Amino acid sequence: MAPYNRPLEPSIAAQVAVLCSFPKVGFQVRDVRCGWEDAEFADRFTVLVPCGWDKLEWYVQFNASRPGDPPDVIFHSSPDGLRFHPLLLPGAASASDSSSWGLLKDWQQNDSYRLVRLLLHLRALFLQHQRRQAEAVEDERVKFELGTLAHQEFEVYAPLAAGKSSPEELQLAVPVLGVDLRPLTLFRWWSEWLKRCGSDLQLRLLIKFPISGSSSSAGFKPSTPQLKLDAPPLLLSLLGFPETKLPAWTDSMCTVAYLPELAAFIHQRLDDAVSSMQSRADFVSALPAVFGQPLETDTQLFSQTTVFVSASNCMFLVRIALPPSFPQQQPSLTLQSAHHFTAANRPVSSEPISSFPWSPRWATAQMAQRLGSFLEEEGAPFKRFCVDVSRGAGPARP
Repeated sequence: MAPYNRPLEPSIAAQVAVLCSFPKVGFQVRDVRCGWEDAEFADRFTVLVPCGWDKLEWYVQFNASRPGDPPDVIFHSSPDGLRFHPLLLPGAASASDSSSWGLLKDWQQNDSYRLVRLLLHLRALFLQHQRRQAEAVEDERVKFELGTLAHQEFEVYAPLAAGKSSPEELQLAVPVLGVDLRPLTLFRWWSEWLKRCGSDLQLRLLIKFPISGSSSSAGFKPSTPQLKLDAPPLLLSLLGFPETKLPAWTDSMCTVAYLPELAAFIHQRLDDAVSSMQSRADFVSALPAVFGQPLETDTQLFSQTTVFVSASNCMFLVRIALPPSFPQQQPSLTLQSAHHFTAANRPVSSEPISSFPWSPRWATAQMAQRLGSFLEEEGAPFKRFCVDVSRGAGPARP
């Protein structure tokens, strides 16, 4: 079906906007399209629904000419979708599925939260379906892991591969409890972010086990699962992921035993990240005494800031990149001229500079002063570099 470039019907667009901004699950919408070529508005699209490590594709189809009608939802993007039927007619639906029909029967197009409530409900039913599918697997490891997690919240996804009648892997999503994020409230931006997230903010461990098919303890051979921390991208970046590796999973471990170790590890990473971020914030606060107020600063992670420098009759910007391991690792500097341009009409810039006087033992005020002295000396050679580049004969770097 051709997509036909049209905007979504307004009431549908309002529901899609709420769906995409819903923080707890992370729905995504793509492939927006029209039902027919002459349609004024688009009315159907694909929703990516996170489940375990995967993103399921569910096809949502409205009718733009009758936007008050409920949508169709098609789940057949995988072998699991063929077995999932939550929207059967009431006479054929089970008691647990009848609320799906109720959500559609009482559809209100002006309720912009109606679509997200429907998809949240369908996702919950799908995960119930997945848990039943996993519990039916004759595998000692699966039964053991599900049994030890029985008294806490978790999600199960046991996807079927094409042409297979039973799952080949077990995926779990388990909340990581006991991680205190209150140290982040030292920083205004993070304090406001935590308030906006509220109870929707959650750290989860994603686990993927292979299913061996062993139905007796004699054949039970634990294997190391794949592990991944699921959290808002900005929080993962603050904690150093994906570069940072999670704690090792030992042969004797199960999920319940691993979770406290992971929580302690995250807490230590958070303490280190907050300490480093405070050092970066202190350094940025020391810059105005030397350079005047910075032109721009990353107030989320304090990972970069830009100051204006005038030295040796050369005016230039200095972009200061502050690494996560600051101050042990010194910043990187990029100089950009305020009045020299390349043949492509772009400001002349230096290559990143990471060799200049620096000691992590200096006070932040001394760091700023020594940086100012270095840039005073760099003014003349950088000006010569800029003149050469603007004439088309510049070296690779100043």
